[in-house]
Amino acid sequence: MKTANVLSIRDIAVIAGIHPDTLKSRIKSGMTLENALLTPIRKRNNTFTVEEYEIARRNGVSRRAANERLRRGFSVKDSISMKKNQVLEELRLRKRKEERSARNLPATNDERKELRIKRKAERLKRAKILKQINELQKDASDKTTEQLLELGKQLARSI
Repeated sequence: MKTANVLSIRDIAVIAGIHPDTLKSRIKSGMTLENALLTPIRKRNNTFTVEEYEIARRNGVSRRAANERLRRGFSVKDSISMKKNQVLEELRLRKRKEERSARNLPATNDERKELRIKRKAERLKRAKILKQINELQKDASDKTTEQLLELGKQLARSI
């Protein structure tokens, strides 16, 4: 009696160069064995070198904190070198910018200054139109009525 050579999932994973748990979870999620073996392994790009972890340790930054900072969008250098209060301040700044952006408010001083100038120009334009309307109202002819209507439309567009 001959016994057939049967490979376990673990053996197949090792031969394919995939972690056995990865292969098991793929099959469990409904993938065929062929697809599970042919699907490329996702590389995580949020890892540090041994030297970078050593720098982080010397700066008082744990591995977990460094990885979390990287996940939140900090550069590798900032993830391993920034002090906790600097990170918190940067996160507050980012949140404020996102909130202002969502409400269409300027985030920086330059943007605020630009918006003030734009609003002032709009106010001056409206004031000029209102002044013209007041002058035309003094003269109550048919021609001035048409001009008043046109100025009113301009004023409505500028608001």
